[in-house]
Amino acid sequence: MKNRILITIFSLSTLLFSACANDDNYQTLKETLKTYEFTTTTTVSAVKTNSPFVVTDGPVSGFVPPVEITTDDIIEAYVTSSDEKGTFYKSVSFQTLPTDGSDPIGFSVPMNITTTYGKGFNPGRKVYIKLKGLYSGIVYGSLQIGSLFEGSVGRIAETEWQKHLFPSATVVNENDF
Repeated sequence: MKNRILITIFSLSTLLFSACANDDNYQTLKETLKTYEFTTTTTVSAVKTNSPFVVTDGPVSGFVPPVEITTDDIIEAYVTSSDEKGTFYKSVSFQTLPTDGSDPIGFSVPMNITTTYGKGFNPGRKVYIKLKGLYSGIVYGSLQIGSLFEGSVGRIAETEWQKHLFPSATVVNENDF
């Protein structure tokens, strides 16, 4: 009886360890993520300058809606949030990485996807954003870029975000922010 138990434990252990992923065949996000390289045509600063202060609550006279971006402009920014643990629900936070000594500009892009983890939005990754058809506005004091929803900046649809956000192969150290 004792031998039977030992043989069963040994067999189960062997099966368990042989079923684990082989490191040689395991593909990481870096190997499977499609990346893009575009030439930017405008800056986040210019988008922010052209964005109105959007009133987001209550009936207010003089309501200013977000502005639609109709040009084929592309901006770049670096991801500053991680949804690895589900803490940034349906939104990605970005900031610029200024090279001229100016202050970085932070902004968010709300998207109607449950998690952004594994889609190329890890902290430090450069992302290109094609702006045509999106809306921008200053909401609660912060720049937001997204779709129009009930007169304000809302989430980009799950079927649309991949037409606007493109991860780059460039990843910088988070300490460089």
